[in-house]
Amino acid sequence: MDHTPRLRASDDDRSQTVASLQEALSRGQLTLGEFDERAKLAYGARFRDELEALLADLTPDSPAPPARPVPAPRHQITGAGGGTNLSAGILGSTSYDGVWQVGDNHMSISIMGSTELNLTEARLPGQETAINAIAIMGSVEIYVPEDFRVISDGAGVMGSFSVEDGEGVTLRQADVAADAPVIRVRGVGLMGSVEIYRVPRD
Repeated sequence: MDHTPRLRASDDDRSQTVASLQEALSRGQLTLGEFDERAKLAYGARFRDELEALLADLTPDSPAPPARPVPAPRHQITGAGGGTNLSAGILGSTSYDGVWQVGDNHMSISIMGSTELNLTEARLPGQETAINAIAIMGSVEIYVPEDFRVISDGAGVMGSFSVEDGEGVTLRQADVAADAPVIRVRGVGLMGSVEIYRVPRD
């Protein structure tokens, strides 16, 4: 029986593992969902062999190369409560731009109208911000800085629900830092559209 003690993982070990997972994501070896799952396991790992297992099927012959350097995200997380939890464009339009506090669980509703949420200077309530977007014969447009991670959990029903890169974006979603703020958008475009645009911060 092998009584060799298991080696404890350091913060550097965890960070390097996540960087290797990012590189695998950029090469197409992992889906975004698989990357998110493995990154969470990496940050929670206590031992080095747990980290090695996360890379075992990606680099069978050699260590994974380090991830390419990417711009550090400029976090705007306040951790503050309150904020704006509702935006509605019903037979009209509404927009939020500039510096504003996003609520913990923002709902954006458009019925034969439009709403626009610009998050490039917005203050976020936490590491992950949930936005529920419903467009019925209308449109919801959400502008997210390119150094944030975007997760789209919505669907288009006789309409659209999409994530697009705006003009001037240079940072691929696969290269966004693992610890970047997350914008998770849920909802539906029912005979309407929910469009999430990744845009340059400046």
